[in-house]
Amino acid sequence: MLKHVYHPKRLVVLQPVLTITGKVVETRKEPDGDFHILLDNRMECEIICAHEVTQKDAVQACKNYTNKVTVPRKGNNVKVTGQHVYDKVHKHEEIHPVFELKIL
Repeated sequence: MLKHVYHPKRLVVLQPVLTITGKVVETRKEPDGDFHILLDNRMECEIICAHEVTQKDAVQACKNYTNKVTVPRKGNNVKVTGQHVYDKVHKHEEIHPVFELKIL
């Protein structure tokens, strides 16, 4: 599940699949091509390879991959399914990558 994740060794898989719901309170594009979503339950979710990669060392992770996960807007209520991980660098749990996102 981590094939297209930039620097996958920083992530410890807690659950291969987890589904959560919440309201989108913040969104942002990152230079590595990921789209970060912060939910009102404080869980961060990452849609990988969701836009153009401008960070040179992250280009290979998204090469020949097109992500079809819906990108939500701030204020959307969503149901997110993905891999539940602990990010050792950022020291928090997150859904990374997001496999499916439904706007409720």
